[in-house]
Amino acid sequence: MSFNKYLLISIIIALVSALTLNNAFALTDAELKAQIDARAKELSEVNMKIQQTQQTLNATTAKSRTLETEINQLDSSIKQVNLNIRSSELLIEKLGLEIDNLQSDIYQKELALQTKKVSVARLLQQFREEKDGGLLMVFLNNKTLSDSLDDAQAIEDLNQSLVAEVHALEDITRALSEDLSQVAGKKDATGQEAQNLKYKKEIAEDKKQERSVVLNQTKTQQQIYQEQLKKLENERTAIGQEIAKIEASLRASTNSSDLPTKGTGILSYPVSDVYITQRYGATEFAQRAYSSKFHNGADFRAPYGTPILAAADGVIKAAGDNGQTQYGKHILIDHANNLTTLYAHLQKQVVTVGQSVKRGQVIGYAGSTGYSTGPHLHFGVYWTPSVQLKQFSGAGLVPVGVTVSPFDYF
Repeated sequence: MSFNKYLLISIIIALVSALTLNNAFALTDAELKAQIDARAKELSEVNMKIQQTQQTLNATTAKSRTLETEINQLDSSIKQVNLNIRSSELLIEKLGLEIDNLQSDIYQKELALQTKKVSVARLLQQFREEKDGGLLMVFLNNKTLSDSLDDAQAIEDLNQSLVAEVHALEDITRALSEDLSQVAGKKDATGQEAQNLKYKKEIAEDKKQERSVVLNQTKTQQQIYQEQLKKLENERTAIGQEIAKIEASLRASTNSSDLPTKGTGILSYPVSDVYITQRYGATEFAQRAYSSKFHNGADFRAPYGTPILAAADGVIKAAGDNGQTQYGKHILIDHANNLTTLYAHLQKQVVTVGQSVKRGQVIGYAGSTGYSTGPHLHFGVYWTPSVQLKQFSGAGLVPVGVTVSPFDYF
């Protein structure tokens, strides 16, 4: 094929690719990046507002519990869930724009790839034509040594150009592969966030229904409300004391020497934005708040609707609900390393007993169910052979067992 034909093919490919690119993307790269930045800025502002509502919720729960404060708390929780919904919507929009931007880069790299292929093919053909006679024929066909050396240098220059073009072709191919991998990753993230959005909207409806129930109680029922609240607090305290006794007895009578060796990375954090509000053990808060004086897990800041993640591969052992006592809606995962993890005070569970889950998989969404003063995640780690599901009146099946510090395995 002659040089002119290669040039013609290159021009046709460039025109077709440019037309395709213009039709596929109405926005320029600069416009796409500006919109991505705008979404990122708004997303940051919304996430800041979510944390502000968390402060409001913390302030409300610190007050004496009345029907009025409960309504105020529900109002704040509904506002927080709605902000979380907006956060998901913005993230989905931002991911979509980032995919469009990557698709634009991919089209441009595909164009460059086709152009380089044509260039390599042309240089290869030229090189073959020049080399057909071999270097000996070059010297024999020229009258002077100088002419022969010039022709030999021309062949070497052609060879160097061919090598350079092949390397450029490899670089473009590698960059194209990276872009395609990023697109696949962002499409997966978009799918997960769409699922998060769906469940967050369901949580918003749940909180609205809770508010309606509270609003139906009039001021004349305030005394009844306080009596019911006191009764519930007594039930919670009694069950908590019983659990503490059982777990203390289990610790004293079992040998947990077959626990995994302590080390980093055995478990991953159960939330993506890690902020610890209470650590494991005889914490200052535990000394004041718990009759056992001991906190059997770690608490993480987790506003309403925050996705909760499996800390490691495993099988769902329990996905229960203790009502207004103890762990509320919770999930228990049995791992293959003699560790079992607990995720408590959830607003929603999206897994079922017996289901296999992967490390980092979304298993539920944060809330404030059970014995909880505000939205957060209580994360517990147990020695698997000791784990039991004990029946308690008013609470159903509650996980108990020998707990260990989660921080030994993060």
